[in-house]
This record gives sequence, structure tokens and C-alpha cells, in this order.
Amino acid sequence: MKESIKDRKGNPWARMGLYLAGLTLLALGVVMNTKTNLGVSAINSVPYALSVLTGKSLGLTTIFVFSAYVGVQFLIRKEEKVPWLLLQVPFTLLFGQIVNLFNGLLQLEARSLGAGLLLLGVAIPVSALGIYLTIQAGIVPLSPDSLTDMLAKRQGKSFGFVKNIFDILSILLAVALSLAFAGGIIGIGWGTLASALLIGRVIVLFEKALQGHVAKLLYS
Repeated sequence: MKESIKDRKGNPWARMGLYLAGLTLLALGVVMNTKTNLGVSAINSVPYALSVLTGKSLGLTTIFVFSAYVGVQFLIRKEEKVPWLLLQVPFTLLFGQIVNLFNGLLQLEARSLGAGLLLLGVAIPVSALGIYLTIQAGIVPLSPDSLTDMLAKRQGKSFGFVKNIFDILSILLAVALSLAFAGGIIGIGWGTLASALLIGRVIVLFEKALQGHVAKLLYS
């Protein structure tokens, strides 16, 4: 991603509003993805597989996996003191609560392929917009997105491009865990692959379309 608000000062209230909006949209997109019956979203593929394999709650395995991503970031930036990375852990808890809220409110489920595809077509851009806004707010992005952003900047690539790679690797890890410990694939479907391939590309579109508007909102 070209620039996040982490790199510049802006209106703190606007930043917080943007962040909470992004977190809410991402949680909504994640829940909508689970209602498609086409597979969980890529960002939840590893936590979901671990949840099924261990019998632990999805919230607990999400905290475990996302905390592991925080650890990876510390390893990447081991030469620097970055205590703000630890703030990603409590915000993971907040994200989980918002997911639970939407999961209880959205009493819908796709009962046909067409309905599933329609729901997926909404879930992907909603998730992408949520990720884009949380990164641009520059407060405390969820650890998968923070790790992706860190890798993108270090490699000189766009956030959307690296997000594609990260999602695909997450799916492959979930498949490997499923096959190794359950003898079958858990939670992965066409919707999972679609989210992995398309969310990053949609984020790039939001970067191009909204960068100026977001900057105006935060710095005017």
C-alpha cells in the first residue's frame, strides 16, 4: 500500500472512525463469507481448520493464529523496538466480538449455488474495503494485514499483490493441516479460492479510487 496514516499525522477522531468502520466491514465480510456455503474466507482458513481439528472455539484459534502473526512481525523487525505490535492482540479480541455480533444478527444462509455466488459477490468487496480502511487509518490493523503491509513495504510491492500471495499461502497451510490430521479438506471451497484471488485485486481498486478521498477526510 502506497502510504498508510501510520506514516503521517492526521485528525485522530477521523482516524479512529475510519478504523472502526474498516474493522466492522471486515467482520461483516467474514461472516457473509461463511454464509455462502462455498468455503470460509482465506483469512479464516487456518483458524477454522485448527478449530475443527482441536475442538476449540474459532475465536480461540483465531487469537492463537493472529498472535503467531504478531510474533512473525517481531522476528522481521527484531532490530527495532516495536511494542505497538502487541496492541494487535487486544484488537483481535475486539474483532472477534464484532464477528460474533454479526454472526448472531445475520440469520441468512445461501441454499443454492446462485444465492451463494451472489452473497460471495458482496462479501468480497465488503471485506476488501474493510481491510483497506483499517490499513489506511494506521491505528492497529489486524495482524494478518499488518504482516502483509510490512512485507509489501519491504519488498516494494503493492499491498494488494502481497495480500493475494498471503491468502493463497494461508489456504495451502489450512489444506496441509486438514490432510495431515483429518484425512480430508476442512472449510475450503470455491469461495475460499475466490476470496484469496480477488480480495487483493479489489483492494488495489480501492487504493486507486479512494486514496485522495481518504487523505482529504483525514488531513483537511
